[in-house]
Amino acid sequence: MGLGIGAVGKHEFDRGVVELLRIQNGGCHPHDGYRGPTTG
Repeated sequence: MGLGIGAVGKHEFDRGVVELLRIQNGGCHPHDGYRGPTTG
């Protein structure tokens, strides 16, 4: 999307700081795994 900045709201903290940092750093969900774009 080309976004250079972003902001967090109250709902980003609903599952705690550890989950927020996991999302921010692009980590896979411990139960759901990776659900990003697929190639080919």
